[in-house]
Amino acid sequence: MLLNINDILGKPYKTHGRGPDGYDCYGLVIEVEKRLGRELPDLYKIFEKKSEVRNLTLSTEASGLVKTESPSFGDILVFKKNGRADHIAVYLKYDDFIHCDECGVRISNLNYYDKKGEFYTWQQ
Repeated sequence: MLLNINDILGKPYKTHGRGPDGYDCYGLVIEVEKRLGRELPDLYKIFEKKSEVRNLTLSTEASGLVKTESPSFGDILVFKKNGRADHIAVYLKYDDFIHCDECGVRISNLNYYDKKGEFYTWQQ
């Protein structure tokens, strides 16, 4: 499956950003998954306060998260620290993934990315 992401690469980070002028990490995942034909709920609309979203602990049973060492194209990667979701991205190929952080929308490699933690795929 082809995925056209050229128009969103380099877009800036924006708190609660849902595009097209800026994204946060989850807003970018919503956009990329939409381009892959999958609809994700917007957690910021469900949880009105940002602090409630940040404190949301994702359990593997309740959320469909499965720990992985070898994600596949289009898998949602959840970086966890101390049992909490810390960052979210979409796996591309060759250990590359698209995400949005303080540097904006970019492609990084799992082997060189500075955020450490466990990787999960989100099976819907």
